[in-house]
Amino acid sequence: EEEYALRFIRERGEYLYQRKLNRPDVQGVHDRKAAEFLRACPGARDVFDEGFGAGTLLHAFRKLGLNASGNEVNEFAVRMLRGQGIRVESLAIVEAMSPETGVTFREQA
Repeated sequence: EEEYALRFIRERGEYLYQRKLNRPDVQGVHDRKAAEFLRACPGARDVFDEGFGAGTLLHAFRKLGLNASGNEVNEFAVRMLRGQGIRVESLAIVEAMSPETGVTFREQA
């Protein structure tokens, strides 16, 4: 199931990116969310968005002067944001819980 999802994202990356980017008022919503975040965390300087989609939240944070970066499994979206000068990575993060300790850990897939 996970393999299918990753393959779907890789094969339809541009479509998924455009679909997310063209949602009604998505940039306005993310601008408001970024402003709310900054009011709640006035000392914040760096923000990391895991699974940034079309990058609209990253853009909102950058407009407010924060250092915004992130990762995404959609290679098309990664190329688009890198082309706009935003520091992003193409990573699939696997999260698992150790049965022995109950500790959650992450590793790059």
